[in-house]
Amino acid sequence: MSRDILGHVQSEYSLSRVATCYTVQQYLNWSHVLTVDYSTPNNSINNTAPPSALYDPNNIANIDSSIKGWIGAGLSANKLVICLPFYGYAWKLVNSMDSGNWTGLSSQSGFMTYKLIKNEKENYRAKVTYNSTYVVNYCTIGTSWIGFDDVEAIRAKVSYAKEKGLLGYHVWTVSYDDNWVLSQASG
Repeated sequence: MSRDILGHVQSEYSLSRVATCYTVQQYLNWSHVLTVDYSTPNNSINNTAPPSALYDPNNIANIDSSIKGWIGAGLSANKLVICLPFYGYAWKLVNSMDSGNWTGLSSQSGFMTYKLIKNEKENYRAKVTYNSTYVVNYCTIGTSWIGFDDVEAIRAKVSYAKEKGLLGYHVWTVSYDDNWVLSQASG
């Protein structure tokens, strides 16, 4: 039996709700922690932000905090599976010259598959930046800021899962990959 569980552990109330993890885990082979979409154009409407940050020194909405929350609530690390997104999100910038994380927005944008991101990146010769603090990638194309996981981020998150003794990881979804680039990086 598996169970999808929300990765966004953000309050003591949330932790109290999972207090039965220790008891419940005997009935689970694994549990998918939804470690994606911490920030999207729908929930981060004033600023850009990494959609699936491994770490975030300013916010507990990140993979590491989620995993620590579930382990702290009693779920064994060897039952946890993190999600690796083969997609990202685009935000519309107020100023195309302001291309870093948490820049101002003029309007929301939306979901993009990795295949589309890579195609747009190549068509516009966009420079992709890897942010090792948050373990995410981003690029700016015109007035769009795109946050996503590229090869570096995927490899770092796979290493994290191994180092923490997690059961593993799953991807959402293989069909969003481009020529198996991320699939090979996660292998």
